[in-house]
Amino acid sequence: SFTLPAGKVRLNIGSGPEKLDGYINIDCLASFNPDIPANALNLRVGSSSVDEIYASHLIEHLQPEETQLLLRRFHNWLKGDGKLFIAVPDMIMLAKLFVDGIDALSLMQFVFGQPILAYPEQRHQWGYTEKTLTAHLEAAGFKVLGRFNSDHNDSSCCYVGDSLISLNLLCEK
Repeated sequence: SFTLPAGKVRLNIGSGPEKLDGYINIDCLASFNPDIPANALNLRVGSSSVDEIYASHLIEHLQPEETQLLLRRFHNWLKGDGKLFIAVPDMIMLAKLFVDGIDALSLMQFVFGQPILAYPEQRHQWGYTEKTLTAHLEAAGFKVLGRFNSDHNDSSCCYVGDSLISLNLLCEK
């Protein structure tokens, strides 16, 4: 549990090494130097206390049941007009690139996660298509507004050639 600041509250959950200005950056790996080192599943945030949640390439590191739990918590934490910006590896685009013969080794980290033995949290547990991610979001109570173009310097704007390999969805409570 932590105290939220006065004013607009924006959380970047699963921030990794890319801290975003204007956000409270939260990550389970203290080595990334987040504002709050914490596992997203262990966060305690008050109901209807957050304006915006940004979660880029976070939920693929969780089992589907954990993802559903976390998305329900996100929904609870957001204010009535709150927004969720969520990004995951786009499994459909990655599959197309594999079929098209793009070097498989360059795509593996986006499918399976970073193979860093010291950080097992970096491994991916699940993959999503727009249809499956939308189903999870709607089951948690969100209204999916559509895709968004990210201007953050993180995995949400990762391209292979001209192909965006991140599925970025904007949702509202």
